[in-house]
Amino acid sequence: MTNIVMMKRETETHLLSGTFMRLYSLRRNNRYWNDIIYMNFILLMHGYEAENIYIVYKDGVAEDPYTTVDYPATNPSMNTLFDDLSTEMGSRDTLFFYTTNHGGYGGISVWNPMDSAGVLTHNHVASLLDSITCQHMIIVMEQCVSGKFIEYISAPERVILTACGDDEGSAGCDTEGQWDEFVYHFMSGLIGWHLNGDGACDADFNQDGDISMREAFVYAAAMDSRSETPRYNDNGNGVMYTMGQVAWNTGWYGDSIFL
Repeated sequence: MTNIVMMKRETETHLLSGTFMRLYSLRRNNRYWNDIIYMNFILLMHGYEAENIYIVYKDGVAEDPYTTVDYPATNPSMNTLFDDLSTEMGSRDTLFFYTTNHGGYGGISVWNPMDSAGVLTHNHVASLLDSITCQHMIIVMEQCVSGKFIEYISAPERVILTACGDDEGSAGCDTEGQWDEFVYHFMSGLIGWHLNGDGACDADFNQDGDISMREAFVYAAAMDSRSETPRYNDNGNGVMYTMGQVAWNTGWYGDSIFL
């Protein structure tokens, strides 16, 4: 299991602009780590402060010397982190919660050598998120069976994007490189550039210069070519919406939410 949990204070927000550079070396045969380091850099580009970015990964050891891992991927680690976040965050803050690596019908896999529980359950994740006071949450989940979380964690002021439904696996990229398919296109859409260097891309459907979470989801879901059905919710009703439904009939709250 790999989690990234981010906190951004609105008073510290600033938008960085410029060309996306490969500051991180692509780790071959480790798509989950690539999911993390590129998302980390994109958040820094969008004004998240490094000290407000928390990475929870495997045994707590980074795969490169440039990225800081804060906790191992265990239930106790998540409890400790969210205990701290629940006292630090307030009504003007944004929580960005991002998960990748393995999952299943019981929840998100944890690092078994350090946590015999095996999973971070749906109810546990729901309780962790419910402990936070903030303006809104952005929740992006790549792991298998990630859509199952929507019925547990859907709530007002939360935008949820998952790589697949509640009975599906998720997959790595087929042609793009060592990333997971859905988050590869999600991240590329956010910066307007393919992470693998294949050129520009455009998720800014209303051409206002900013990429909303709704736009990022529609772009990523439309570009996703693996056997998975990305799902979305932003109205708190616990329903898993597909790309077509979000593009034409729903997702309006997420149209006002940005990194």
